[in-house]
Amino acid sequence: MYKKVVSAVEENQKIFKYLLRTSDATKIFLHKLFRKKKISVNGKPITKDYILKENDLIYCKDIFEKDKFIITNELPEIIYNDKNLIVVDKNVGESVYGEKTSAGLLSPCPAAPEPPPALLRRLIRST
Repeated sequence: MYKKVVSAVEENQKIFKYLLRTSDATKIFLHKLFRKKKISVNGKPITKDYILKENDLIYCKDIFEKDKFIITNELPEIIYNDKNLIVVDKNVGESVYGEKTSAGLLSPCPAAPEPPPALLRRLIRST
């Protein structure tokens, strides 16, 4: 979830460019969210051309701030595993490798190989 109050330094810029810089969303995904009115400022849906003002509250449940990860100690659901590949179902925003202060998704996973595997990005369920 993305929830942020705009500071005086961040005001007077279009929300679209601001979200590209501060969230994990791509241009295409942001266009979709604006079209479906899923991004709000001060509780009201806005367009991508909205100019930010100081103390505006930006909210969207479908994106996350950059470099913000959900950390859990739950084992991921292993969808497929062999000697060369492990496919897991993880939550959106959950760190795979972890950060300096956390172990990451693969650490508690008993099927995780050593050294840690390369990340392949997400697979779309419909494929």
